[in-house]
Amino acid sequence: WLPRAMVGPTPVSALLHSATMVAAGVLLLLKFYPLFAIVPAARQVLLWMGAITALTAALVATATDDLKEVLAWSTASQLGEMMMALGLAGPLAASFHLVCHALFKSTLFLAAGDVDHQAGTRKLSHVKGALKTMPFTGALFLVAALSLAGIPPLSGFWSEDRILTLAHHDAVA
Repeated sequence: WLPRAMVGPTPVSALLHSATMVAAGVLLLLKFYPLFAIVPAARQVLLWMGAITALTAALVATATDDLKEVLAWSTASQLGEMMMALGLAGPLAASFHLVCHALFKSTLFLAAGDVDHQAGTRKLSHVKGALKTMPFTGALFLVAALSLAGIPPLSGFWSEDRILTLAHHDAVA
């Protein structure tokens, strides 16, 4: 009964998931961060809601076979990471991850659109070997996916490392 995700054109999906949709909520909370900074209980709510969101969305992303749905759920997971950063008193880390996310997620959605157009399907089980048949698109997708996964020396590694460092310091303190 759930509506199909990502029925819009690929450039629209890329814009919505990399900038507009993500930026709106995170930027609003960044603007209100001074209020969160003086209320530790509010930061704890942000931290735990972010952690639950990140984990749940990542798990759901592993259960779908649609390329754009995987990317959409990973966006929700990344939003959770940004909320965790705010909950850990890291507005700079959240901002940095927001910018990095916009870069690699827009690349992922545009590459996914090309794969969908060339292969005629978004089913992951049907697009195996896309790297061989579409080397340029495949290479872009691979680099962006590695950045999303936090592989060094890509941008996702540095922004996620900052969030993990905040979490480590919070756990030690």
